[in-house]
Amino acid sequence: RQVPQFLYRYSTETRLLELVVGEHEKAVQIASLESIVDLTSVVAEVAEFLDGSLPSEIERPPIEYALMNGMLHTLDPHSLYIDPESYREMSIQNKGHFGGLGITIGIREERLTILYPLKDTPAWRAGLKAGDQIDKIGSASTVNMSLQEAVSMLRGPEGTDVTITVSDNDGPDREVTITRARIDVPSVEWAYAGDGIGLIEVSHFAQHTYDNIEDALDELGTKAMAEGHGRLQGLIFDLRQNPGGYLQQAIEVADKFLDGGVIVSTEGLAGSAREDTNARRFGTEDDLHNYVDQPDTDT
Repeated sequence: RQVPQFLYRYSTETRLLELVVGEHEKAVQIASLESIVDLTSVVAEVAEFLDGSLPSEIERPPIEYALMNGMLHTLDPHSLYIDPESYREMSIQNKGHFGGLGITIGIREERLTILYPLKDTPAWRAGLKAGDQIDKIGSASTVNMSLQEAVSMLRGPEGTDVTITVSDNDGPDREVTITRARIDVPSVEWAYAGDGIGLIEVSHFAQHTYDNIEDALDELGTKAMAEGHGRLQGLIFDLRQNPGGYLQQAIEVADKFLDGGVIVSTEGLAGSAREDTNARRFGTEDDLHNYVDQPDTDT
């Protein structure tokens, strides 16, 4: 489905898989798939047909990634292969910082557009604003440029320069040279709601998420005390839209509020040992752990 030149038909009655690429056709008989070895054999046959039939200008790695994810999809909805580009992007997010300008960009009306600049960043100080359209990065036009390609060109080592040409509806095009700086991507944000109640939102589990939560609890506790409550009375812990991140950070955060029980279990193929990570009493947030709601959350 991810390769436009490739068509396939499968009959559940005959268990025959018909493959079509242009004038090339092949039929693969699907026997009973009892093991990963059986599945690998079928996928290898399909891969060989694709490699020999698709035009040479079509890149092979994306097809290989699609085949691997097709296999992994048979395990469960959460197993997938992350291609190198997506892995680099995920690593940057989990690391919590990168060298860049401090803007969020997107494609709007087929043009590369600044959605908003982050406050106190190079882009903010250069006067870039929401709605500005980036027409060039250096000498390269952004027409037909993918979003990922634009991100790669705008990011770079701290202290290096990048020149962009921007336009808006109010004036002529302008060329802006901006020095890249360290851009922090916070994984934890918090606020004091009053009446001894704090709010902590965790957008993803990065390298320093646990330390950030410690800072948040200290600040929220201080505000609750200043208001005359003596301590933090309650906490709203928001994990909505959190895609995950570093498992060890998620474990440490959970352990902060749980004084016992299994946090996460790791179990391999049939017959392999199951490994449990349990919450510890030491270090638990005593004043809050009895009030923690524990929703079903994939991390």
